[in-house]
Parts: sequence; structure tokens; C-alpha cells
Amino acid sequence: MSEEEPPGGWTVDVFRPYVEDALDEWKRGDMFMKIGLAETDTILKEGEAAPAKGDKGHPFNKIFSFIIKEIAAKFNLVKQKKKTVSILLRSLDKEWEALVKAKQIQSPIKKKGSATTGKESSAMDAKDQPEAAEVKTESKEIEVKEEMIESPVQHMDGVPIDLTPRQLQMKEKFEKRKQEVLDSLPGEVKSKFGQQFFAKWAKSPLPVLVLSPYNVPPGPVRDMWFDMYEKVKKQGRLASASNLVYWYGAYDDPANAYSFVIKSKLIPFAIGEKKGLGKVPNAIRKKLDEGKKIGGADKMLLQGIEEMEEDKAKEPDDRHGRMNQVFLEDWEFVEEEVIVQEEEKSKPKAKPKNKKTKKRKNKDDQVDPVPKKQKKTKKAAEEPKQDEEKKPKVKEGDGPATPVKLEDIGDIGDNDVSSHDDKDDLEDAEPPSESDEDDEDFEYGKGPVKKPKTQKKVLAAAKAPPKKKSRKTKTKVERGRKDGEKKVPEGERRRRQELTRFTACEDKYLKVIDDWKYGLENQSKGTIKEIYVRLLDCVTKFSAPFIEAYEMPVLMKQSKKIVDDENRLKLWKTMKEVYQAKKKEVPAGFVPQKRVRNVEVAPEKEVIEKPKRISSVEEIAERDKSTKVPTKTKFERQDVSSSAPTKPGTPVATTEKKKFSLGSIMTKPKSTNKPGATSGLIRSLSSSSQLSKRQENPQWISETSIKDILDDENRSFALEFLQQATPFIPPNDKVNSDVIARELETSIFEWAGGKDGVAVTDCFVKYWDKVDDMVAAISGDGGNGTIARMISQGRFQSASEVVRLSENDIVCSYEGRPLEDFKFE
Repeated sequence: MSEEEPPGGWTVDVFRPYVEDALDEWKRGDMFMKIGLAETDTILKEGEAAPAKGDKGHPFNKIFSFIIKEIAAKFNLVKQKKKTVSILLRSLDKEWEALVKAKQIQSPIKKKGSATTGKESSAMDAKDQPEAAEVKTESKEIEVKEEMIESPVQHMDGVPIDLTPRQLQMKEKFEKRKQEVLDSLPGEVKSKFGQQFFAKWAKSPLPVLVLSPYNVPPGPVRDMWFDMYEKVKKQGRLASASNLVYWYGAYDDPANAYSFVIKSKLIPFAIGEKKGLGKVPNAIRKKLDEGKKIGGADKMLLQGIEEMEEDKAKEPDDRHGRMNQVFLEDWEFVEEEVIVQEEEKSKPKAKPKNKKTKKRKNKDDQVDPVPKKQKKTKKAAEEPKQDEEKKPKVKEGDGPATPVKLEDIGDIGDNDVSSHDDKDDLEDAEPPSESDEDDEDFEYGKGPVKKPKTQKKVLAAAKAPPKKKSRKTKTKVERGRKDGEKKVPEGERRRRQELTRFTACEDKYLKVIDDWKYGLENQSKGTIKEIYVRLLDCVTKFSAPFIEAYEMPVLMKQSKKIVDDENRLKLWKTMKEVYQAKKKEVPAGFVPQKRVRNVEVAPEKEVIEKPKRISSVEEIAERDKSTKVPTKTKFERQDVSSSAPTKPGTPVATTEKKKFSLGSIMTKPKSTNKPGATSGLIRSLSSSSQLSKRQENPQWISETSIKDILDDENRSFALEFLQQATPFIPPNDKVNSDVIARELETSIFEWAGGKDGVAVTDCFVKYWDKVDDMVAAISGDGGNGTIARMISQGRFQSASEVVRLSENDIVCSYEGRPLEDFKFE
């Protein structure tokens, strides 16, 4: 309908059918589905109380506001003058009351209506509106606050007619934040908002609508989007942010209506239509023709196609499906919250209950007899005489203990051998006495005047002639050490503590260092970027010897040549600060004992316990012990050369500065030989040795034996899809991207169960799932797929090996990380 006033004006009859429909929807509970409320059962209960004045959060008032906006949008009254709009609202208000009264349903807006219809509501008959009398009896102060509360009828299509200063301020802040967020998103992300795609719901392709976070109401869904946004923004991956999608057909299931889908899993709408995804499948159509009942995914698909067609004709900005077409932002409710806070402040402050308790405590403190404390002080004065005798006995070669530095370094567990020393020092000082209670009182402010007197008496007692030590004291001094056990010197104790911290760093963070070296070897930008983020989370926990032993500054310089971004600078700065701060605390003479140890080699035969996976490393060492492994980093070359003995039968000498060696790598403790925990260096050596046994350039990446022409439309389209991804494979004189695409398509078809003369429709879902996975894995996030590099290096002997990769390896390849599940045969 146009914006022009209809013949006869905006009368109740114009809106009657829409108000009746809205009332019926409200009774059925459909209205709650649209605005995402979960209080359907509560509100529809018989005898539910009407909302109190100003209770904007009550579902009745939300429904009332929602109906007004829908009808206003239906008649395109957003741009009408305020006078015309007020006529509409008053007419709707009265009509609603009439319908409620006629159907004997409790009015959800009686009190709200009296507050929102202005002067006209005051003229209502007291018999028809019994609540009106109650409103007049309220205090003047409350009435003023009620007028400030923004009623639902003041809203038209989400834009308030009259805003309070507080709401204007909050709205401006909201709009500014919204603009900042949208401006920070890359163009390819924003361009998807309002666009239709297809995605898989339980392996069934369904239509979806990509939404902006501001297309959904404030709540959990929007909060989840912003959590994801902050995370990828911190990592510099906004371009690969997941897409918030609404599943067409899920409007009656609000809990499952939204999902986050990565871009590689979205099928463009045009491609989906070409595949026939936007049409009702023949199987479902047959059920409908036979009158059979459908449900589950079939029902959702039918609803989704219908809903998708409704949105298809709209502009992208106007697409929102049937969910949450109109909702209120948080800033529209802010005035009510402010008023509630003002009411709480205006209440007289009650005296806190704990004040009496405090008074009682103070009284008790004053009641404490002073002479009692003086007696304790006397006892304390006698005890330090023993302490004076002990002082000459403290003659340690390493000097006195420094508890401040030890606290800075960190705590040691109860099982440490040196943990008894602190106890000994405390016991050597003086046995527990009642004077400790004085110290405690002094700290809590109970007896600050008594403390100086105690100190004077201690000084006086120190001048008295020394007494013989009591047996009790002697027993306490010797307690804590077993018979024949010597006291550990302070320097040795600190070195043990430092070694404990070094070992803990190896246990927790050695996997990160291994992955770092693996990324450097493969020149993987994605892996190095991920390592920067992982190191930023844990570098502050590294000890200085751990940073030195694993030559992290050298690794940082090598990484700079591959990826030099803001995270690298931040990591380098943090690492220097941590190293400089903790280096001062390292005890003199401390030498870190790395987990990797050199292995003695027998004259005739090597006896090395090693896992089966790295047998190829031994073969390299046996084949030519004087030859270094080619194409290895500086650290790996040192490892290989250090593993060769100088003379037969002579064990390898252990130098002061220990370096990597092949033998030492192979004898790591068994605790580290877990699946997925093998170091990056071992993986790199193993993979290179296995590569020497396999063909360097398998035939399938350069030549194809497939001669037939694809006559299946789906297979032809899938081949085109793969041909767009294979150019991401690093080129060389043996790589033919078209041949690889053809081989992959054939292997996918066979893997999905296809045979000659069989159409893809019989294995449609499985076939296209694998095509999508292969395209994502090869192209990667930004053209850096791990599988693409491995194909170019000849790591796969056939296309079927690529197709059979696990889903976990597909994700690893997409993110540019090393494969975790794939094993070389």
C-alpha cells in the first residue's frame, strides 16, 4: 500500500484484520517464535498477571511493540507525520482493548495503555479501566519518572520518535562502535552480508543467508560473533573469519537457526542452483504426492526453499528470513535501567550489619588485659639468648641465604631435596615461642605500642652471658636431615631449582619449538604466523637457560626472513625483556642438561633403542657418517655431524656445551614418544629420508592415463572447480595442474563409490563433500595449502593418497600447518 492516506482516513477498520491476526498469533505462541522469546508457556498460563507500569522487559509489552512495528511497516508509515502515526497508535490501542475484552482474554497492555495514550487515556471510564484510579493515587515523583520511560508505542520500525538525552548518548555510542566494526572488516567479508548461499546441514545441502552481527538481536548469537571477531582480529585473520548464517527453514527452531560456517564450506547461490540444490528433490516430491508425512531435514528443506524464494526478490539489506524481523537494541532500554538505579539511590541507606560486629571486636580488643601481653614479652626476651649462641655457628661457604631472590625465581615443590633447608634456617634462628603471637598482633594493629618494648628487652637479653643450649633446641636443629645426610649448600640448592624450572619448560613447550623448526624448514608462512601467536602466550614462562639452550634468538632471525609482522616484533621485544630479567637470577655455574643426550657407539654395532618410525634416520647415519644431510638448517647440520664418532670403538665425548645429535634425538625419554609428540626435527629428517625411497616426481602429477571425456554434468562442473584450485600447487617442470585436477576428480569419483556408467546423483553428497575438501586443502587460506606443496615435492605416489587424507589433515592443510595424521608408507 502506498504512503497516501486511504479513502476515509486511518480508521480502525483498516487495521482490524491485522490486529486480529496478531492476536491469534499471540494466542498460538507464534509471536514468540518471531521475536525469539522463550516465555511462551509462562505468558499463556491462565491468570498470568499483566505487566506493571514501566516494565518494558515484560513479554506482553514486547509483543505489543512488535505488532505496532509490523503494522506500521505493512502500511509503509515510517515516513508519515507524527500526528498520523499517533492516530494509528491510538486506534490500534483501542482496537486491541476491544478484541481482548470480546474474547475474554486478560489485557497485556492495560497499564501500559494508560501511560502511553497521553491525555486521552485520562478520560476513560473508571469502570472500564479500574487500574486508572490506582495510577492517580501514585506519588507525583513516580509519575514524573513514568513519563520519562520510553513506551513501546513511541517506536516506529526500530527508530524512536522521542529520545531522552541518555538514549541519544547511548545511541551515538552504539552507532560509532557499529561503524568501526563494519569498517574494520575486509570487503570480501562485508560483501557476503545479505547474500544467499548453500551449506550442509547434517550432510544435506540447505539454503542459508549470511548475516551481519547487527542483523540479529542483542544476545548470545551476537556475543559469539564478537568473541570470534576479537580473536581473529588479534591474530590478523579477519579475511578468514567465519560467516554468521541463518538457516532458511529453521524459523520455528530458534535454538538451531544460526551457525558459524567457514567460507570454504559456503556454496555460491548460482552454483547451487546449477546443481539443483534450490529445487525440491524428487524423493520428497514423491512423498508429498503420495500423501506421506515428512519431517526432520525434509521438512526444513521445504520450508527453507519457500523462505529462500521470499527473500530472493528482496534487496540484500532487506533480507532477514522470518526470524527477528524487528527487534530493539540495548540502548533503547537504557532509560529504564537508569531510573531503577536512581530509585535505589533515593532509598534511605540502612546501617550495615557488620558494623555491630566491628564494634564488638573493638570492645573485645580493649577488654584484653595489658599485663597478659607483658608476660608474653618477658618470655620472648629470654628466648633470644639462645639465638645469640647460634649466630657464630652459621659458617657456610656459599654465604647467607637470599630469600628475596628465591621468591622472585619461583617456588619449588615439596618433593625437592633442598626443601628442608628453609626449615633448618628457621629452626636455627629460634624455636617457636609465645613472642610470635605478639608479632601477629602487631601486624594486625592490635598492639603497636608494645612492639618497641619487646625489641628493647631483646637487646638487653643479648648482652647477658650465653646459656647452654637446651636439648629441645638441639633436637630441632638436627631435625629435617636423616642420619649421615649433609646439608645441601645454598648455591647447589639454587642450581637444582633452576634445573627443575628448565625441565618444566621442556615438558610444556618443547613441542612448540619443534613445530617452529619444522615451519622454518618448510618455509611455511602459515606455520610461522601460528608459532608467533603460540609463543606470545607462553614466552613469559620461559627460563633464561631454556631460551639459550634452544637458540631462540637465532630462530627469531630465521623467522624474520619468512614472516616479519607486528606479532614478530612484539614477541622479540617480550623475549628480550624476559631473558634480561631472568638471566640475573640464574645461579653461577649452572649448566642446563637438555633432554637430548649423546649416545655411546659400540665398535662393531650400534646399540640404540629407538622407535620404529625413525628407522630411516639410522639408515642415513649408517650409509655415510661423514656426509651431512643436505637441505637442512644450521642446527640440523650440527646434529648430523656431531653424531659421527672420531674413532671406531671410542664413545662420543661429551662437551661442555651440548648440541643436537642424531643419536641423542633417537634416545629421548619414552614419555615424549607419544603419537603426535615427535619433534619437528625428527619429522623433517624422516620425511626427507622416506622421500628418497619414493619417487621424487610421481607420474600422476605430470601425465594422465585417463582418456574418456566426462559426459556427466556434475563431474564436469567438479573438474572445473578443481582446475581453479590446482594452480596453487607450486610449479616446476614436472607439475601439470590440469592433469592433477583430472586425476583428483577421477579418484574422488571412485572413492565416493562411483563406477563407469553410473551418475554422480547416486553418490551426490559424498562426492561433492570430498570435492569441496580437496579445493579447500589445496588452495589453503590465502593460497598456502600444505597439500599443494607436498604434491609439488612428490610426497604422494597417487591421487588416491590425497583423496584418502583425514578431515584433520584437510584442516591442517587449509591453515598451512604440517599434516598430523598422514604417514608415509
